Amino acid sequence: MSNYLIVPVESGALAGGADSLKSSLSTDTTLGTPGTYVLSQSNGDITTNGSGKFASIICVIAAGQTTLSATTGKVGVAAGSQGYGYAVGDTITIPAGKLGATSTEAVLTLVSADVFDGAPVAGEILVEVDDLALVLCPGVAEAKIQYLHGYDTGGGTPREVYMIISPSYPSAQALTNAFSDSISKCISAENSQNILDLGDSKVVSVSFG
Repeated sequence: MSNYLIVPVESGALAGGADSLKSSLSTDTTLGTPGTYVLSQSNGDITTNGSGKFASIICVIAAGQTTLSATTGKVGVAAGSQGYGYAVGDTITIPAGKLGATSTEAVLTLVSADVFDGAPVAGEILVEVDDLALVLCPGVAEAKIQYLHGYDTGGGTPREVYMIISPSYPSAQALTNAFSDSISKCISAENSQNILDLGDSKVVSVSFG
């Protein structure tokens, strides 16, 4: 029998993309100032009435415009900051003054296309520590995407696992260290299972290769 790492998968991450949330504007801002704004929930730039955490929203008010809903305006999700725990019907509020000194409040009301449940059956995957290899995927934001050689919860044939983590770690080394800590605990006890602990960051999407 081998040692296994249990990887919990959080649901309710926001769908990523530069303009992924614009269609969910239920209340647009007025008197906004043209520019690009990165608004972090952790910093109090946006609020929600639900249980979602750690998302960052990117808003663009185009030159000569004062609203987000204008043709070239955008409302999207920052890469690596999809957060988790959001649900259909939740509202995300951008307070007055966050899109320029005179801007009024804007509100997003989430629909099914805005959130996804990235968890496989049972909300976790099982990775055999003996076979684990952590590699950063080239061409993406650093430390946001990894590959592991592992198993689904039913065991069976080993296969590659593609995972997205939010919020993303500040560096590849920091992410590697976090995985290493959990793996070390797993290896220290023969035939054990240990839960992956990434702190406030969580695995929000899993697919198998």
